[in-house]
This record gives sequence, C-alpha cells and structure tokens, in this order.
Amino acid sequence: MPQKTLLIKFINAGIFPDTRWSSDKMYDLDSIYRKTKRKDAPVMQIPAKKFDWRHVSNVLHVLMGERPVPTIRKTLLKPDLSIQEAAKKARVTIDTPCNDRGYEGVEMMNARKSVKDAWQTSKIAYFLGGKPVQIKGGLLYWARLERLLGETLLNDFIDTVKSITSERHVPRNISAHRAIEILHDNYDLPQVQHFCQKCIKAQRTSLVHIINPKGNKDSITFHTRVGSKLNIQMVNSGPEKIIKISGTIFVPLNDELLARLSNGCGTATILEGGLAYIEGIEEWSENLVFDAEPVIEAPIQRGGAA
Repeated sequence: MPQKTLLIKFINAGIFPDTRWSSDKMYDLDSIYRKTKRKDAPVMQIPAKKFDWRHVSNVLHVLMGERPVPTIRKTLLKPDLSIQEAAKKARVTIDTPCNDRGYEGVEMMNARKSVKDAWQTSKIAYFLGGKPVQIKGGLLYWARLERLLGETLLNDFIDTVKSITSERHVPRNISAHRAIEILHDNYDLPQVQHFCQKCIKAQRTSLVHIINPKGNKDSITFHTRVGSKLNIQMVNSGPEKIIKISGTIFVPLNDELLARLSNGCGTATILEGGLAYIEGIEEWSENLVFDAEPVIEAPIQRGGAA
C-alpha cells in the first residue's frame, strides 16, 4: 500500500435519480446516428453511500491535467491506466444523510440540456468569507477564465493575486476558483478594487459580483446567453429531480502520481454540478480511512435512464 493518501473533498455533487422522461439526446460513437434518446441510454445504478471508481478516475484525470473519459458513452479518448488503477483502490465517505429508501433531500430543478451532454444550470460553491455560496455557471478553470476575460484582463487578474499571495507561479500553484476566493476575501485592498473597475469597464460584471462581498450573487451566471464565449448551446428544458451529495475521497497514490498533481489546477467538477478539490495529502493509515467505503464498479444497464 502506498504511503501517501490524496484527500479530495466534494460538495453538492448532483445525481439525477430518474431522467426517463427527459427529451434530450446523448451523443456517442456507438449509435447508428451518433445520438441516443436519454430514456433509451445506458444507466448506472449506484446504491446510496456507495461510489463508483470511474467517477473517482475522472476527477483524478482532471486533477492531474488529463482529459476525463466518459463513463457510459463510447469515445475515442483513452484513459490513463495508472490513474484508473489508483481510482480502483480509493475509499469514500459520504456525509449526506440517507435511510433505507436512499438519500434524503430530493430537490427539483429546471434542467437545461445541451447537445454536448452537459447540464447548464449547474452551480458551484465558492467559499466566500468562510461560507459556501452557490454560484450559477459551473467551474471556472484558467482556460475558461481566459475566454471570459481575454488575455490582458487575465494578466491583470493574475498580477492582482500575485500581489496578495506573493506566489510567483499563480496559474500553476493556485486554481482559478481559489484565486477568485482570494480576491473576494481581500476586496478592501486597492489593487483588488482597481481590478474590479477594469472588469466593470470591460462589462465583465459577473466576476465582480463574486469578488465584491456586497455583489448580487443571485444575478451571477456564466452560461445563459447563447452568444457567451462560455456557453454551450441549449436545446431543451424541463423539471428534474436531483439529489446532492457531499463527502471525502481517499486515494492512495505513489510518488509519480502525486507529482502529476502539479499539472492540474487543484479543482474539478464531479457528477452533475459538484465541486471537487484537493484538501490535502496525508500519510496512509487505517485510522485515516476509518468508516470509509471501498469504491465499487456498478453494472451498466442498457435501455434505461442515464
């Protein structure tokens, strides 16, 4: 057993328990016309308090700067086998309460699906002033933030973070998500307010509303306008039931895989609209993973809801 354990926290990871009435399509390489109705698509049924290793693998791929591979769709992408093997050894604790019938707290949301198979009403938690705040628009990683700000404004953003943290290599060592939180927590500094004024002038007010403690967080969105650089074209909309779970993933890693974490940005999305981030690296021990459950390989059934 490797001596080091990667701790990954995840919050508000969404599970759609029943999407058989959904009218959207799933695109892959295995369909005659390269698309499958959602109600006819494969489905992975995972019991409450359990976690599939393939979801852990996708998170690890992103954290190590690799492209994740779809779980139930055929694709030309090939997974990294060493990452997959590490994911199969992971253990998971899920903090969300459940009973004999499954998880508690089923919610309803208006879910809009796109032709690229991504839920566009997802929310990501930012820790602003020590409290989680749900922001519409999904995870802002560095490449996505550059598409929003442009090269000049992004460089101003990086320089502002650098002036606060004294970190020389901001994009390499601090995630864009965390950098936004840092600017929020230091909003009173003149350089932060100066940067926000530049964003307002460039009509990038959504980012300012996150950074400004008095900003209108409910007005923030990075994906509703069809013409947005961050947007994926919507095709339909409808109510869906969703369950949101939170917990911790423990992954034993060797030194080679630990070193590859420097290729990522420290955060990733997980399941539907959830946020996963590196909490730390600890020495492996049975006390550390006490009460954690081994990951499973859930069967994939054809002709159900995905």
